[in-house]
Amino acid sequence: MKAIVYTKYGPPDVLELKEVVKPIPKDNEILVRINATTVNAGDVKMRSFTVPPLFWFAGRMALGWTKPKRNILGMALSGEVRSVIDRSYPLEQISEAHSYAEQGHAKGKVVITL
Repeated sequence: MKAIVYTKYGPPDVLELKEVVKPIPKDNEILVRINATTVNAGDVKMRSFTVPPLFWFAGRMALGWTKPKRNILGMALSGEVRSVIDRSYPLEQISEAHSYAEQGHAKGKVVITL
């Protein structure tokens, strides 16, 4: 999958279109194929790290000391739900996974991990 990422703080030139690993949803998470997203003032401030001096230390702790912790910007999006992982079980607990799905508790996919 492709995404606009930034690996360092700076001007808009630090943004790059790159191929990234497709995320795998965890328990009670969904995977959304994004059709459109927004860029807002918060994204610009995170990318450039323009924060008031009073918040500099706390901002570095929260966003990443020398580089961004999360390198994909954007929080508001529009898209389609691709998959819903309700629960995942290790192979050793296959009987619990089967009973969970049979009892009708599952609202999405029940995944067995090897």
